[in-house]
Amino acid sequence: MTRSNLLPRLLSALILAPLILWIVVEGGVILKGFLALIVALMVREWIRMNFGKDHQNARLVGIGVIFLLAYLFYWLRSQPDGMYLTLYLVLVCWVMDIFAYFGGTLIKGPLLLPRISPRKTWAGFVSGIVGAVGLTVVFYVFGHPVLESLTLLIIAGIIMALLGPAGDLLISYFKRKSKVKDSGGIIPGHGGVLDRVDSFVLNLPFWCLITYVG
Repeated sequence: MTRSNLLPRLLSALILAPLILWIVVEGGVILKGFLALIVALMVREWIRMNFGKDHQNARLVGIGVIFLLAYLFYWLRSQPDGMYLTLYLVLVCWVMDIFAYFGGTLIKGPLLLPRISPRKTWAGFVSGIVGAVGLTVVFYVFGHPVLESLTLLIIAGIIMALLGPAGDLLISYFKRKSKVKDSGGIIPGHGGVLDRVDSFVLNLPFWCLITYVG
């Protein structure tokens, strides 16, 4: 982790994190406008990727998935406890990413799946699980019990800590196929929008399912 990369990464997070949390809390038309912007940016990044002749169908499927994820996010926020449900999803994905980033950077060690993502380590993977479980307990005790049972919420947090890296590796697979390091460069220190929402790709549908069933 170099200082030149860490500084813009931190500055971007300090600016965007409060803004996104405010948008989630406000909901309504503000959230709709934000999601429309995010969808436009994600579709633009996805279309610019060159998957080759064998993966052209992935381009169309990917666009459909982007719109589906936006719909699910708005659906989640529209539920009776939608603000708390959405805040938990956002915070657990962020904390998981932060713990995984610093755990992998500081501890290093064996790589997770070097053929797909040459920077992901087992240390970062385990650190992400620790962060997700820790945030889950804190959210339950000091925030809002989005699930009645702490045990069930911890289990859900662990599953989300597993799905987060899986989504990350899925996006990394397509970036590798496109021979690009990042999906874009709109967020200093982070890359593109797709680079920042990869942990939501599988976690959002899972959390919506838990919310619907529960």
